[in-house]
Amino acid sequence: MLFKEFDTLDGALSWGRHLGASGRVPLLIEGDDGTRLDKQDIAAALAHAEHAVAEHAERPGKLL
Repeated sequence: MLFKEFDTLDGALSWGRHLGASGRVPLLIEGDDGTRLDKQDIAAALAHAEHAVAEHAERPGKLL
């Protein structure tokens, strides 16, 4: 797949997470507002999100 369009950055990152889970790698996310995430930026964003979810699971009363 060459590209896929999403309405939000969250949607694009969710698709990136799906790709990673199936052994594929998202290479680039570009937004209409000039946002540009390369392979390393996407990996860092997904790792940060996973860490936040894991931390919230350990402390369910804490707001993120």
